[in-house]
Amino acid sequence: MRKAFNTFSLLFSLVFAEKQSDAEKLALVVLPHVELDGLQAVSPEDCLDPFLYKDTKQLLDINSEGEYLCAFIAFQANKDTTVPNFKLYEDENEATMRYNLFKSSVAEVNDINSQHLSWTAGINLFSDMTDAERYPYTHGLLPPESKEEVEIPVVKRPDVPPPPMLVLESHLHRMMTN
Repeated sequence: MRKAFNTFSLLFSLVFAEKQSDAEKLALVVLPHVELDGLQAVSPEDCLDPFLYKDTKQLLDINSEGEYLCAFIAFQANKDTTVPNFKLYEDENEATMRYNLFKSSVAEVNDINSQHLSWTAGINLFSDMTDAERYPYTHGLLPPESKEEVEIPVVKRPDVPPPPMLVLESHLHRMMTN
């Protein structure tokens, strides 16, 4: 079931990605500053395939700086622009910082997947985020600096019976008090 879901989600994201032209995808890409030798030259136009970073088997084959860069370009070009917190990288400095975060994520994913666990790690929207940016997504509703208490309203609905344990406790209480 897990494999079918992963395949479905990958196909769904590919359908979305196909709606954008290559030119529109390339417009999202901000290239980081990366030292490549002449043999590793990367053409962004050749790096738009989302399988470069979504296929965990292809991730394992990434060995050179050029291959990391190509996967990072594909990651940027295929981001879902409809998500609420979507943003483009501001400049080369930010792209370079995010590229290094992405490389660390790829290395972590490859390390996890090389252990042949019962599950598979993958690249996702958190792969280019700092810990501080990821924190609100992974640590509940309130940011750490908030001291406010959240009151969760309890709605009593007369048409919904109480859970069975409450009925039993209520019945026992009535028996003991009579």
